[in-house]
Amino acid sequence: MAIPNRNSSGDDADYYGTLGLGVNATEDQIRQAYRQLARKYHPDIAGERGVDMMKRLNAAYATLSDPSRRREYDLHYGFAPQVSSAPDLVYRPTPSRPRPGSTGQVVRQSRSEAGPLRLYRTIEGLDGPMSALAFAQQGDMLGVATSDGHIELWSLQAHQRVASFRLQSEMAQPGVVRDLRLSPNGRFAMAWGLYHGVQIWNVGTRQTIWKSTINGPSGAIDGVLYDTPAFARMALPAAPLSLAESDPFKWTDTGHFGTDVLTRPLETSAMISPLWSIPLRCEEPHVPGTRGPRIHLRSLSWDGELLFTFATGPGGGAVQQASILRLWSLKSHGRVAATQPQPAGQIVFPARALGYPVAVSALGFIVALHLEDRAMRLYDVRYGKHVDLLTGPLPQETIAALSPDGALLALAPPDGTHIVLWATATGQRIQSWELPSPVATLSFAQPGHQPTLAIARVDGICEVWAAG
Repeated sequence: MAIPNRNSSGDDADYYGTLGLGVNATEDQIRQAYRQLARKYHPDIAGERGVDMMKRLNAAYATLSDPSRRREYDLHYGFAPQVSSAPDLVYRPTPSRPRPGSTGQVVRQSRSEAGPLRLYRTIEGLDGPMSALAFAQQGDMLGVATSDGHIELWSLQAHQRVASFRLQSEMAQPGVVRDLRLSPNGRFAMAWGLYHGVQIWNVGTRQTIWKSTINGPSGAIDGVLYDTPAFARMALPAAPLSLAESDPFKWTDTGHFGTDVLTRPLETSAMISPLWSIPLRCEEPHVPGTRGPRIHLRSLSWDGELLFTFATGPGGGAVQQASILRLWSLKSHGRVAATQPQPAGQIVFPARALGYPVAVSALGFIVALHLEDRAMRLYDVRYGKHVDLLTGPLPQETIAALSPDGALLALAPPDGTHIVLWATATGQRIQSWELPSPVATLSFAQPGHQPTLAIARVDGICEVWAAG
């Protein structure tokens, strides 16, 4: 472990102080403190001021939640926890195994009850908490990213790293990586984040082939990549792109009523035509002169042919407040200077009864949302059909992931150390996990694969669980 420099005031390196704890804190106290502070300072809640604090919280938790790293940290800085007779009360070990690669360190493995998924691979070695995951649609490639912009691509079959990148930020504020995408065969990789901008790489050459200062808060942006021909498609707030660099929150708010879908070619030697800058406009219906609905989430299907949006606001007619789900077909509108797409499906639910957590399948038309503090409701937005999973109340910060066909829903409540897997056809819980470190994010494999769930933890460990 690399020990940070500790200045005279002990600011960034005082991990106990960052979490508001004493040196005798137990693992449960550390976990609870991190959970409470992470909710308070999440950039989606605290705005810009939360970005730097979240990086400090993640660094503190990654060290203090790991017994070996915590012991090394304490020895380096001269901390001496006072325990009467049982040091294990402070450094309480969990079952461990040697890390792959013969590093001599250990990975604390998650514990799971019997279920359809089995541990397939464990990826470790990233220096920092993970924030994004992405599977390639073909082959066995998985991409992992840390919040500060370190990205690695792994071959799951060979269990080895095949490429690494750094999402470089040229902005004054510290950035947070939000999402990562791979093209179907893994030829290209794309990542973006708040105050990081967007960057696309050729995986084979490790070269950056496109970079932009477009950035926004969670849910404001989505993107997909195509291999042949080589294109990138992005769904963005319907506002001038110049606002995204100067004030991403204002940009998101200005374009809250609609989505601009931009598609640009990659790896072309010819000058790119200005026509590529003309977006497809998907706009929420609203009365001119009024603010109209506000889009909270934009999600493209894995093939970029569908756009799903989740909004709240006037639902039309006498419905003044509603949860609004819309599906837009982009397939028949080409990529350049097309006419405005029309909704391919929509659901208007009165009184904002639908909300976070929200998960959208890779196919784009199946979505799960929290319903009235009692259930997760799954919709096929094309036809308006739905089923309910009686989960009970769930905090908005719950992490949710939906398999491509909507058959499986994974939920990780904000305490971060527990995951439940639901079978949506039967409405039953079919598997659960207890983790030694909070969940950072979850992701299912793309269509065409056996059910596979990747679990990224804030301690820099990613576990891949697959059927069979």
